[in-house]
Amino acid sequence: MKIIVVGAGAWGTAVAISAAAHPLGHAVTLWARSSAQQRAMQAARCNARYLADAPFPDSLLLANGDSADLLAQAQACDLVVLAAPMAALRGLLKVLHGCRAPVAWLCKGFEASSPDAGSFGLLGHEIRAQVAPQSMTPSPLVTLPPPLPVRNTVSGLCADMSTTVCATPAASLAAKLLSPG
Repeated sequence: MKIIVVGAGAWGTAVAISAAAHPLGHAVTLWARSSAQQRAMQAARCNARYLADAPFPDSLLLANGDSADLLAQAQACDLVVLAAPMAALRGLLKVLHGCRAPVAWLCKGFEASSPDAGSFGLLGHEIRAQVAPQSMTPSPLVTLPPPLPVRNTVSGLCADMSTTVCATPAASLAAKLLSPG
């Protein structure tokens, strides 16, 4: 499976490392918001800021760029994973408008009040309904919040994702996301 993980914080990095090290040999790209962060991670082959003791598998690719670059890379993937804060979900879903790949988001909590939101305290699925309703995208969307602690994902303690909740109407996609291999 070709996967892009958008967001190089602790949870995004942990998911990208876990997916890249998966026995099925997923082709994984970790997308960083900042070119400086991407260059630092490429040089160190780890995310020194969030998971310094978790080296990247050799197969893990790193990328960054503008919105058009992100959409182009996402279009070429089998799965897009948004590992950004809830505050970024709306903007990322707008960037990915029309993307045919399934989109999973890892953010949790509520969106803060904003003029763009139209109301206070929206959850991810409510943001998706406003920004990318089913009529706009035929691909399933998924919510996959992080387990605690995130480091367990990288260390293999959550390798089977048995402590993870996956909310989606697409049962086959949920099975793929939660499958140990």
